[in-house]
Amino acid sequence: MTLHRGPNPPIPDEAVHIEEGLRHSHRVVAASGYWDAFAAKLRIPLGPPDRAINFIEGNLDAAHAISAVSAGGRFLGVAGFKTLEGAFVGGGMRELRASYGTVGSVWRGGLLALLERDCEPGTLLMDGIFVHRTARGLGIGSRLLAAIEDYALLKGLKRIRLDVVDENSRARALYERTGFQPVSHSSIGPLHRVFGFSGATTMGRSELRLRLRRHPAIRAVKSVREPEAHLISPDLALLRPRNGVLGQSPAHGISFLRTRNRLPRANSVKSCARFFARPR
Repeated sequence: MTLHRGPNPPIPDEAVHIEEGLRHSHRVVAASGYWDAFAAKLRIPLGPPDRAINFIEGNLDAAHAISAVSAGGRFLGVAGFKTLEGAFVGGGMRELRASYGTVGSVWRGGLLALLERDCEPGTLLMDGIFVHRTARGLGIGSRLLAAIEDYALLKGLKRIRLDVVDENSRARALYERTGFQPVSHSSIGPLHRVFGFSGATTMGRSELRLRLRRHPAIRAVKSVREPEAHLISPDLALLRPRNGVLGQSPAHGISFLRTRNRLPRANSVKSCARFFARPR
């Protein structure tokens, strides 16, 4: 089967590999794409763009990603996620201080702490999904979404959770069609001027299906440095948010205070987050 869902030329299924992990050679382009996708809410805590991309690239955890790669090895897109073991994009006060200095790390850490989401046992929490601008409209995003469901089941997880901002009604409609149900809604009040969205709906899905059974040929990448497994997933509805960036746009695009070494949270930043999060 050949997918053709947009203005780009069609791309055969066999020309796209869905891999568990993120290749080392793709870290910079993935960090740049992550910034492009979520700059609206991260522009103040992490900007300017060059410093933000450097920070994101330095704190990517390949173990919490599923990538789409062309047969020739070109990066096409990635779906990041968070579990109790870690998150796709982490970083704590130490990493912020190294990138933004002591003063800059304090106020940036306070803002990022407001975006932190706790992950419950047995849950996979979506941590951002996007497709490279040269590969949009080809069904890449839909295959990444299906692979996320496969991964959750193979790891023994019982549910998938995500957050969709109020301004992205098309994303919410897609997830409702694919079995996600609204769980709760939160508003950020006057902080919408900082993060670029007014509120978000938390959605969950617990009736997961293993889609790999439809695709028995699961290949492994033959690389000592990049031992990812290919997860070939079927097609789902393609997501295109209102800001023109392909992919699901979660309300919180970075899992702050979870460093690559899984250091404990900083109490001072956590207290700051609680202060700002109190209802008024």
